[in-house]
Amino acid sequence: MKLLIISHEPRSIDIKPIFNALASYFETEIIFLDKSERKKQDKILSKLNLKNYDRIFIDLAFRYTHLFANSYKKIPNLYFYEQDGCQNFLVQSKWHKQIEKFYKKLPHAKFIHTGFYTSERFRSLGFNSYFVPKGFNETLLGEDDIERDIELGFIGRLGSKAYSGREKTLMAIAEQANLQIMRTSSVMEYRHTLNRIKIFVSADVGFGEYMTKNFEALGCGCLLLAYRQSNGEEQALGLKDMENIALYNSVEEAIKKITYLKENPRELERLSKAGKLLADKRFSHEILAKQIALVLKNNQW
Repeated sequence: MKLLIISHEPRSIDIKPIFNALASYFETEIIFLDKSERKKQDKILSKLNLKNYDRIFIDLAFRYTHLFANSYKKIPNLYFYEQDGCQNFLVQSKWHKQIEKFYKKLPHAKFIHTGFYTSERFRSLGFNSYFVPKGFNETLLGEDDIERDIELGFIGRLGSKAYSGREKTLMAIAEQANLQIMRTSSVMEYRHTLNRIKIFVSADVGFGEYMTKNFEALGCGCLLLAYRQSNGEEQALGLKDMENIALYNSVEEAIKKITYLKENPRELERLSKAGKLLADKRFSHEILAKQIALVLKNNQW
């Protein structure tokens, strides 16, 4: 079976290990589009002999794909890898209901979504949606033997309108606890900083699914304190409160769990080790590639 992957470089989250692993399941060709090429996909697609491939796998941000529905209509066996599908359901997002509008133009296409509840919602709307979770790049991120000298930390941006719930929640936690909100400028700095953090505080408020940073934090051995998504998300991911992760529904609950974990360092260590074990078992890119391969083969996942 021949697979064509159309992706882009640079990419904020490097998922090349997924592509490399897919090459062990399919005869694979990868085309990376630069910023200018993403804006002229119609011309690029028209020059490709797409009939030579059994599957076409599109890994491009929605801000680029939504412009080329007419070109995609002509492509058989079309799959989209969509990591931001939840924004279709976020009132504060510029893509609110725009993603489903785009999907309706492509009734033959299949969509791989990285949130369980997001996938279920698209399926209820009649779309061919499959759930494969987000994960972490195990070739770049992992646990190092260094001192974890940051008690509470978050790494990432807060400024966009879509992340307003995250900013509000993290700021409220920071007012009551010594939470450090940071940015890093390289993958190696990001890895090093994650390995300094004991408790990574996540606040994916309103998204209905967990963002990539949760899995990266787990993969680097942090104890993850995350806002509970509900709607079956935790069960689908194997996340169990106070077994391999700490979950909260409110700022007050987050503060209580932070206090408990500070006072019980052995429990903190036990949970962080269990979370790391779960990440290695279920969320590495090599594991995710196996799940994507099943979807592409129509064996489902």
